[in-house]
Amino acid sequence: MKWLSRGLVALLLLAVAQSAVAADRWLEATTTHFNVYGAIAEPELREAASDLERYHRLLAEVMHVDDKAGAARLDVYLVAQRDDLKKIEPDQDVLGFYRAGPGGRAAFATWNASDREQARQVLQHEYAHHFMAQNFTWPYPLWFREGFAEYFGATIEKGDALQLGGPVAMRVAALERRPWISMDALIDARMESPGIGMAYAQGWLLTHYLLRDPERARQLQEYFAGLRTGRPEPEAFVAAFKTDKASLQRALTSYAKSGMTITIIPVKPLGAENITVTALSPAYGDLLIDSLRLIRGRRGESDRQAADIVKSIADKAAKYPNDPFAIRTLAHAQQAFGDPAVAVDLLKSAEALKTDPYAQYLLGVAWLSLAKRDPARLAEASGEARKALARALKLDPNLYPALYRYARTLPEGSEPALDALVQAHLLAPQVDPIRIDAVIALMRKGEFDSAVALIAPLAESPHVNINVAVAQVLHEKAIAHQGPGAEQALTAEARKRLELLTAAAKG
Repeated sequence: MKWLSRGLVALLLLAVAQSAVAADRWLEATTTHFNVYGAIAEPELREAASDLERYHRLLAEVMHVDDKAGAARLDVYLVAQRDDLKKIEPDQDVLGFYRAGPGGRAAFATWNASDREQARQVLQHEYAHHFMAQNFTWPYPLWFREGFAEYFGATIEKGDALQLGGPVAMRVAALERRPWISMDALIDARMESPGIGMAYAQGWLLTHYLLRDPERARQLQEYFAGLRTGRPEPEAFVAAFKTDKASLQRALTSYAKSGMTITIIPVKPLGAENITVTALSPAYGDLLIDSLRLIRGRRGESDRQAADIVKSIADKAAKYPNDPFAIRTLAHAQQAFGDPAVAVDLLKSAEALKTDPYAQYLLGVAWLSLAKRDPARLAEASGEARKALARALKLDPNLYPALYRYARTLPEGSEPALDALVQAHLLAPQVDPIRIDAVIALMRKGEFDSAVALIAPLAESPHVNINVAVAQVLHEKAIAHQGPGAEQALTAEARKRLELLTAAAKG
């Protein structure tokens, strides 16, 4: 019995050790619409991937969106703690966030016992925004953008079904304890508006009220259709909802007190055969967070800080001398913070990276960085960049950062450059700089009507930032059939517009 007890103890210790190793090893779970990464146990990762895929199916079903063949998957990273998120995006102190830029787009969340449920709602909220931007081009007002994300973001699993329309505690509390804003203030709300918290709360309630009933959902569609055709908002409101705003406000008050309902929609969990799990190399444990931070690029770091970043990553990568991911991450660090010539050499010498689309994209970017640093090599570096980016796109046609950079290597004003910019925008409509560059290219070709249509969603965005200001200036110029002007003049005009937008939003 003593021997048996010692044996059982040994087995238990071994199991604990194996579990710890598994938790430190990064895994990737792939579904139709997601690549989910996590240093968590495989069953837990499978569950997270299944939940995200089910959520996508719910959105697609309710919003009547057909899947696009070959659409790019969204990368989702599940990290252990908030400190990891701050390493990726130092300005963030949250349970999760979504990032979309010229270098890539992804969602991030903490995934531990204490934060998981809140983080799940954050992921669902952010994916709702991603889904809306990917599938609907019209510039919806803030109340509906945020109301849509809050409404769907509160979805929870109920066995083989999903529950839609559940309460959002923070919004319910605001509705119960704080003064409501008027319907006009809600409809006109922007991110910097006074009472923005109530715009979120009442926007969630109004979205809930309208989408919960088929007839009211039809009225909402009619309302937005009227706005799209240029009908004045007050007229579009009365024509669609057959009531005035004060009456709708009263109906919302009553709905909040006693009329809110939920829906149970059958959406089964994914079978094991619908999720592919891959164990990633040990190098990911040391370098993945760093690699995600590098996508931001250099943002004001001093030369000393940049050198420290490169050294830190080089020290970690040295532990994995032949690992493709370690080599790729070190090359990325050299490209962004160090010597792009070193990045080129690293990426060219690694045989395994020749079939890695992201590595070929980085090689193209490194060549472009080298061209800026050494004008004597401009022609050579530009040509090599174009070749590397073309290889990346052949390996992965959905890699929009490569297509965007590829467009920049083509003759300015050429049809191929314009086509590449527009296609990059279609792949990633969430990325404002790509939209802006595509619109500028259209305007320089005299395609003003197309430019107006493409820039309108950003120009009418409820957010207040420099990209929205640039978009508004371009929108007005395109309507007037004027060219975009020089970059410096456009930027100066946009900064003045931003000052006006900020002042107007603050009342």
